[in-house]
Amino acid sequence: MVMKRAIPKTLWGTMFDKVITAKGFLKDFEKRSAKNEKDETSTLFANLVSEEKRLKHKKTESAHLATISKDKRNKKMKINKEIVGTTLQKKQHKEPTEYGYFFCGAAACLHQSFNQRPGSAGPLRSRRLSVIRAGSYADELLKTAKSIASPGRGILAIDESNATCGKRLASIGLDNTETNRQAYRQLLLTTPGLGDYISGAILFEETLYQSTTDGKKFVDCLRDENIVPGIKVDKGLVPLPGSNNESWCQGLDGLASRSAEYYKQGARFAKWRTVVSIPCGPSALAVKEAAWGLARYAAISQDNGLVPIVEPEILLDGDHSIERTLEVAERGWSEVFYYLAENNVVFEGILLKPSMVTPGAEHKEKASPETIAKYTLTMLKRRVPPAVPGIMFLSGGQSEVEATLNLNAMNKSPNPWHVSFSYARALQNTVLKTWQGRPENLEAAQKSLLVRAKANSLAQLGKYSAEGESEEAKKGMFVKGYTY
Repeated sequence: MVMKRAIPKTLWGTMFDKVITAKGFLKDFEKRSAKNEKDETSTLFANLVSEEKRLKHKKTESAHLATISKDKRNKKMKINKEIVGTTLQKKQHKEPTEYGYFFCGAAACLHQSFNQRPGSAGPLRSRRLSVIRAGSYADELLKTAKSIASPGRGILAIDESNATCGKRLASIGLDNTETNRQAYRQLLLTTPGLGDYISGAILFEETLYQSTTDGKKFVDCLRDENIVPGIKVDKGLVPLPGSNNESWCQGLDGLASRSAEYYKQGARFAKWRTVVSIPCGPSALAVKEAAWGLARYAAISQDNGLVPIVEPEILLDGDHSIERTLEVAERGWSEVFYYLAENNVVFEGILLKPSMVTPGAEHKEKASPETIAKYTLTMLKRRVPPAVPGIMFLSGGQSEVEATLNLNAMNKSPNPWHVSFSYARALQNTVLKTWQGRPENLEAAQKSLLVRAKANSLAQLGKYSAEGESEEAKKGMFVKGYTY
């Protein structure tokens, strides 16, 4: 019935004709259906191509409009930056008169204006979160800092300039020649077993590139003892214009390229020393300049794979009390950590080299190791975040025994950081006098270095005793106006 309805009456005939006609009709129907489907597909494809072209054109127009909008925004931002920059330059000469708080990671540090005396009233700055930079050396920096801040070990500082090293050699009757400087540094850096007590050695640039008389690089001598090579990168102190006879540290120009070269030579940490003088004020200008310079140096060092040692030394010069030293130290370190955070320095990848909080060298009363430890740890706990892995104290002209006793007192109870040493004269004084520049005294001089290194290693663990110390080790080494 269905087939009969589909075939026109004029085509009806015999049964055979009907079958043939039906087959032909179906075949023709299939051809026409296929053709129609093909035509429809072609039409649909053409429509899709047309739509794609339209969308592409629309996208191009949108991108063009976005570019124009971005250019307008950038131009506006540039104008705003210029306005802000001009405003900041105008404000730069104004003294800060307020307290501020900032956060860096989990650690919160107080930033207190240097002119604002403790206890005085002042408005609070708004809290803001500092963005921490994680460079390509981030993991290595943390590993290096952790290696240096390892239990029972500290830093041997032999980064004296050639002029200062010459003064040391002159004290034992030697000329200031490269050969003599190399011989003395070889004595120190090839001492067998030194790595048991020393984790890092700060070198002067000349020493970083020197070798032993047998041709072995000093850097390799240190590595063999598991001692990390470091490098002094500042260019020394010069007068600070507009201050109260104070100094500032130069060396930021070209620091990035120099640091990259030092890294290639094998250095893995750096040192930058600036100073604060209490008899000279210190002025807010000098403290701010010291803090800013240290922060810029620290950021540049980390960018080039070097762990920065941050060292704002408060000189022993003066007759001030220990309370005055504490006040200056707290204000100075608050400035330092404020600017370290401003420069996105990773706190876990730095080391500190502070002065101990002591009375001035000319003060009428001497403080005991316990008193010095109390004041020093008070300052550190108020100013230094626990994220910092190591505090490596400088000796600053104390006698060898004094520096060791004070360090020992600070390690009698647990601390949030590794509290250790980074001594120069307090490790080398007896060594130099034992050596006297004579080859036959070499072994005895190296043994005296091990004695001092071991004593400070025990002090880092809080286990040192001054019993049996020589009279020479008890002699003070403070020199008024000492320069490196």
